[in-house]
Amino acid sequence: FDGRNAAANDEASDLISLAVRGCCSHPACDVNNPDICG
Repeated sequence: FDGRNAAANDEASDLISLAVRGCCSHPACDVNNPDICG
């Protein structure tokens, strides 16, 4: 187990979830990404 990799993965996940929330708050992006915006 490598703590540095876990931290990097958590950071990437946070960035992805921020991007998803940003996209899903814009109707055009939301419509184009039903798989992530559900």
